[in-house]
Amino acid sequence: MTQPDHSRRGRLKVFLSYAAGAGKTYRMIEEAQELKKQGADVVVGYFEPHGRKDTIEKIEGLEIIPRRKIEYRGVEFEEMDTGAILRRAPQICVVDEFPHTNVPGAERAKRWEDVSKASTIRSGKSPASVSARRCPIGSSNRRTRL
Repeated sequence: MTQPDHSRRGRLKVFLSYAAGAGKTYRMIEEAQELKKQGADVVVGYFEPHGRKDTIEKIEGLEIIPRRKIEYRGVEFEEMDTGAILRRAPQICVVDEFPHTNVPGAERAKRWEDVSKASTIRSGKSPASVSARRCPIGSSNRRTRL
């Protein structure tokens, strides 16, 4: 069995927070804007502003990958479009709501699995990903660079 080439995999950075509204998404978008200013190819793979005007304003100027629509039990849901992100192949893709459970019918059960999948198939010009999430006490927020 061959070992995976970890030099080609993404990197994981952890943020800690014990409450919603602590500023994780805002900080993630700030960092994405700074990286874009430095010349990085940055896109937004998934963003959930929770109605916060300052966070919504912060995303201005960043390319947003359209969400994938999945029908489940007669209701249409929007999920992160991992395939579209991989086809776009940005340097950095910011992804919010890391522990989100995908709707049944999606390729993977959790959003973190989508990010993990993208990091394992990295080759040449491929996406990096950053993620912010809310977490209960005792767990961590993760920011992933693929």
